[in-house]
Amino acid sequence: MALGTRPVDTAWLAREAVRIAAILLAAFFLASVLAWLLGAPDVGAFDALADVLVPTVRYTGIVTAVLYALDRSRR
Repeated sequence: MALGTRPVDTAWLAREAVRIAAILLAAFFLASVLAWLLGAPDVGAFDALADVLVPTVRYTGIVTAVLYALDRSRR
């Protein structure tokens, strides 16, 4: 199929792009808040927890956004 032969609903594309951006923004904001909360007290156990929890939240947000994009693209 040649490029440009299929019409694209730009309004739908913009809505979905905003939703995906909101998912990523929420995940990275939550990860930043967790890093700030767990990094505030000077306790070594919290540092170890933050080292595991913060990247997990970030990567979960990225995977969620990708899966959402794949799900919406098939409709």
